[in-house]
Amino acid sequence: MTRWFPRILPILFLALHLFPAAAPAQALLPGTGGGGGSSQEETAAADAGGGDLDALLEVLQDDEARQRLIDALATAEGTGDGEATGDTAAEGDTAAEGDAAAEDAESFASPDFHGFAQQAAEVMTGLANDLRTRSAALLTDVQRLASLPEVLSQDRRDRIMHEAPRLLATIIATVAIYRLLRMLARALVKPPETRSIRRVAIAVTVQSLLRAAGLILAWVAGYGLASAFGGGTVAVVQAYYLNAFLLVGAFTAVLSLFVSYSPRDVTFSGMAREIDTTIFRCVKRVGGLLIYTLVAVVPIARVWTNFTIAASLRSVLLTVTLIMALLAIRRMHKVIQSWLEQKKAEQARQSKAQGEDGEEDEFANVVSDTTQTIWNKAWPPLAAIYVITCYWIAITRPYDMLDVLGKATLWSLGALVLFLACLRILGKAGHAAMPVPSGKGRLLQLFVERVNGFLPTLSVLAGLAGIIAAIVIGLAAWNLAHFERVMEADRLWGLATALIIVLVALAIWAAISAWIDDRLTSTAPMRTVSARQRTLLSLARNAITIAVIVFAGMMALSELGINIAPLIAGAGVIGLAIGFGAQKLVQDIITGVFIQLENAINEGDVVTVAGISGAVESLTIRSVGIRDLSGTYHLVPFSAVDTVSNFMRRFSYHVEVAGVSYDTDIDLARKAMFEAFDNVKKGEFGAFILEGLEMHGVVGLGDSSVNIRARIKTLPGQQWGVGRAYTEEMKKVFDSYGIEIPFPHRELKMPGELFERLHEMAATRRDTITSTATRVEDPDPAHRPRPLGPEAGPDRDEGPDDS
Repeated sequence: MTRWFPRILPILFLALHLFPAAAPAQALLPGTGGGGGSSQEETAAADAGGGDLDALLEVLQDDEARQRLIDALATAEGTGDGEATGDTAAEGDTAAEGDAAAEDAESFASPDFHGFAQQAAEVMTGLANDLRTRSAALLTDVQRLASLPEVLSQDRRDRIMHEAPRLLATIIATVAIYRLLRMLARALVKPPETRSIRRVAIAVTVQSLLRAAGLILAWVAGYGLASAFGGGTVAVVQAYYLNAFLLVGAFTAVLSLFVSYSPRDVTFSGMAREIDTTIFRCVKRVGGLLIYTLVAVVPIARVWTNFTIAASLRSVLLTVTLIMALLAIRRMHKVIQSWLEQKKAEQARQSKAQGEDGEEDEFANVVSDTTQTIWNKAWPPLAAIYVITCYWIAITRPYDMLDVLGKATLWSLGALVLFLACLRILGKAGHAAMPVPSGKGRLLQLFVERVNGFLPTLSVLAGLAGIIAAIVIGLAAWNLAHFERVMEADRLWGLATALIIVLVALAIWAAISAWIDDRLTSTAPMRTVSARQRTLLSLARNAITIAVIVFAGMMALSELGINIAPLIAGAGVIGLAIGFGAQKLVQDIITGVFIQLENAINEGDVVTVAGISGAVESLTIRSVGIRDLSGTYHLVPFSAVDTVSNFMRRFSYHVEVAGVSYDTDIDLARKAMFEAFDNVKKGEFGAFILEGLEMHGVVGLGDSSVNIRARIKTLPGQQWGVGRAYTEEMKKVFDSYGIEIPFPHRELKMPGELFERLHEMAATRRDTITSTATRVEDPDPAHRPRPLGPEAGPDRDEGPDDS
């Protein structure tokens, strides 16, 4: 077996020991059950009716079986007497046991340890006895089957020779017809080109209906042929086989919904073809052998031989089925583990080649990988425990098999399907996202985008909740947990209600956030958003987010049974402590509230606060974010704001102060300024100008200029663009009128002697440079340096008289 099988052997032994061993009388009469007079067994015996009487008559007619029954009853009577004697003796041994416990107090730290050790020893002793008894019984069954030709009477041999050919013909006919119909069904149904959920579901449904129709037709044809072979009647052995054939076909049809050996079959499985083929063949062989054994082989053996031979055959075939099931579990685990390792390595290579995917949820991936790893290691031991438990019940309590195993298996299958579905959800949780609808409205698209933000986390929670539910259902199926008590638990429904509250809160937040974003980013011509609306919507989104978190959290905690009154009181105390300890924070919030009430700042405004000027990029109830002209981002808390200067209210002015020289005609300068304004108003900036040029006239006489001031009224925020255009146009008009824009001049005066000496020094320096330059040979006269002497022409230095 695999590595895990030796580890679970003690668990398997303990599980087997939990079921009582069959009494000797039940070993001879497997049909009588092993419950010891329970109400279920009495009901089953009453329903059995004449079948039990027939079985008893067969045993009584067989000398060997009758003697074994007498011995078994005698043994059971002796055991009962012994138990009564033991009860009597137990009263006399109480004092001795008390003395022994007192003597052992020094050897053991706790009397519980001694009791546990004794109980464990008794369990292991009983387990060894049960295994030895079961092995001896199995060996006896094999020997009984080996001696079958010797014990069969001539009448039974004649019956077998008469009915066996008809049974064989029925088997060949039903199998051939079913195979033919299956080939026709595969030809009609083709696998879909794309594995979308809708197409796969349609293909699987059509395929299942065709398979069911073929199975029923083959079953009906088998009954018709059996009736034809028997002269209008169907033999009992043929009926047994046909019923088993129908059950095996139904089992295979259900199995084919999930896995199949043929690549032409469509299944819901997303595993590799090798995995599907291995699982299908292993499960079909084990399930088919079990169904044929219980429904056909053992009943037919009971008809052809006797009750004892049928019981032995049943025991041997169930043991063979157990071995095949354990080997199938080992093979499936090996193949699935290999496929998962290859898939994981391939995903690692793809991730390394493509880089990190930012859209994946890391938390969801970690939870999915951890759960998948635990399941891969846990399912083989669980499957082995299930198979051995079913075997033990089938051997020791055959009448309880349908009641216990039937219900438990169905519930276990339901829990397994739920568990695997949740594992698939966890595997896809990292990429969980709803498709964004196109052409359905921008609001719906934004809502879906918000939902996709927390959908991976919700998928993980849903998957974990489903796994827990599957585990509870699986434990309840085997009476290891009380499903009714779990469903009646107030905490469970409180948790479910809390989860619903959280989901509703998330949906409300996503809807409101999507609506706000739709309003803020709308490009519709009739839905322009002002700066005030952007500011209020942003603040509203923050406030609604906080409100949703607080109220949803309080309601969820209340549903979980937590008293929220102390939490509210504690929040008030914490608020007072924060108010006293963080006064700046409180001042920030209060100042921010009044700034918003007075509409002093909005997003997109150009303001000056705390000595910083720039455009407002973000605005909260506590601070304002400003981007200045150089691109630096400033976060200014409102507690540092004493004055708010907003350049974006109602209208703005561009103030132009033009300086002209003192010899410029003032009227001409005014005319030029009006002309420049007219040119600007005719251009692209004319739409931003609200009024005509407001001329203020001469506002000052400077050191070298006469200052004339004018003002242009513009839309808010357009004064800078209009001002740049007006200044540029005014320079052009001044140049065309010859108006001089003065600039600073400096006159240097010095004594004549000093000036002459400096002039001589400069002339001497020019002569030195000229003589040096003439010695440089240049083949190209065009590239010779110009002389720096008086012969330089217009570029020469004119001397001091020209300064």
